[in-house]
Amino acid sequence: MSQNDTNASVINRQNNSSSENDSYSSVAFGIVTIPIVIVGFIGCILFLFVLYKDTKQRHSVRACFLNLCLSSLFFCIFSGPFQILTYITQDRNFLADPANDFWCQFSAFTNVALIYVVVLCHAAIAVNRYCVIIFYKRVRILKSKILLSILLVSPWFITIVIYIFPLFHLGASYGFGGNPVYKCSFQKREKAFLMASRAITTGSAVILICASYLAIWVKVTMNSRRPNCVGIDCIPPAAPKTLRQINKEVRVAKSTFITCLVFIIFFLPSTVQAFVIKNPANLQLVPGLTLILMQQIGIAISPWLPILLSESWRNMLRLKLFTSGKQSSTVGTAPIFLLNHKPTASSDQFKKTGIIEAPGS
Repeated sequence: MSQNDTNASVINRQNNSSSENDSYSSVAFGIVTIPIVIVGFIGCILFLFVLYKDTKQRHSVRACFLNLCLSSLFFCIFSGPFQILTYITQDRNFLADPANDFWCQFSAFTNVALIYVVVLCHAAIAVNRYCVIIFYKRVRILKSKILLSILLVSPWFITIVIYIFPLFHLGASYGFGGNPVYKCSFQKREKAFLMASRAITTGSAVILICASYLAIWVKVTMNSRRPNCVGIDCIPPAAPKTLRQINKEVRVAKSTFITCLVFIIFFLPSTVQAFVIKNPANLQLVPGLTLILMQQIGIAISPWLPILLSESWRNMLRLKLFTSGKQSSTVGTAPIFLLNHKPTASSDQFKKTGIIEAPGS
């Protein structure tokens, strides 16, 4: 056997070993993705439940939270199963068949679009918090249906308009096999499309989030340092209801900020990677899967954090989900012949207990 044949045999064995390791890694990530999607789905259902039950929350806040919940729910329903199937089957996926190209295109589009819908929903919530806290005296702004409609519709409209172009091979294209990490994804992306899409979605969202919460922090800090002022503005002592409402809005802003911050921590690494690696085919499997897994964790915990950070929502779920445990601490139901029956006792029995003193004592 010649030296060239020996080297070729060694290279083939190394390639086969690397391919097997990548296959094992992909299957492992697919298995890990299953509980993440399930946890995200359960969190969305619980979030919908508390939003439905909490009628005291401001309508605009509930609507923005509902938008975030629906975007995460749609991701868990439409994108999560396709990703799990792709991780586990890889090239054996039925989406590799050209006859199923429609489903491959649909999988790629929903995966990309829904991620950025979640990002922009966080930005919409930040803008809502800014309007409520900074302009809380201007009722017309807070009750504006136009502003609320923009906050609800813009995350979906922007992402759909941008990422529908690759379906027509404009600026980018979707397909199967170009990305070793996620098979149904971008086959190619022009630099102009990549820069413009990320600037409009991620860039604008991060700017709105930072500017909104920074303005809220400055407003709360400055007014808390003013003498004879309480809360975020000079509220006279005769208006305790207004003060409670303002403090409630500030607490909601704190919980939304923490939720958004956690999501951004999980989301930004994949965005940075997209600018560093221009060709998706050059992305290594394990680092790429790790970044996508971080994205999925950020989306899955987005509906959970507002519930866990809100004491009223936690108590609501505790009462609704664990009422049986609370009832078990009681002795039991009264017999039917004791219902509506007033207990009686003689005067002699009360005298024995000392509640009524005996005559002459």
